[in-house]
Amino acid sequence: MDEAIKRKLVGAAVLVIIALIMLPQLMPTSRNTRYLSDSVPAMPEAPAMVMPTPKSLDIPVSELLAEGTPSGSTVTVASVQVDREKTPVETFQKPNKTVTGQASIWQIQVASFAEISNAIALRDRLRKDGFQAFEQLSDDGRHTRVFVGPSYQKIELEKQAQQIDEQHHLKTQIVPFQPR
Repeated sequence: MDEAIKRKLVGAAVLVIIALIMLPQLMPTSRNTRYLSDSVPAMPEAPAMVMPTPKSLDIPVSELLAEGTPSGSTVTVASVQVDREKTPVETFQKPNKTVTGQASIWQIQVASFAEISNAIALRDRLRKDGFQAFEQLSDDGRHTRVFVGPSYQKIELEKQAQQIDEQHHLKTQIVPFQPR
């Protein structure tokens, strides 16, 4: 292409870019705040929603455990009150706390699948057997993992993991819960 034509095309492109940047600044409506406030719709009202109270993970255990009871130890109790409901339990494990003071929460990693349909099929079988199973996409985005839990009662999860291993001929592992 001829050098003069190239210069003319570059010059025309620069003029178009300058016009695109400057014309909105020159328009009278761009400086008018009333115009801007009228053109932006008001924030919609949030709908009224009634939701059940979530089960609390922070169960007050001061009445159940003597002072100095180490984390991770178990005690035998008749029932524990979670929110406003009494939950019968045979043994209660005092939650381990992290550095931030939060309870350590665990889950069972049952399996990992490349095909999501296989993960959903296993999840459904586990739910049918009474486990709280869910699936989650892995960090690489190519695999779907099946989990059971979560719970801060690691001893209970170990029993469930052994039951899953025996019933479904799998090798499960207990891993820290990482919400997404």
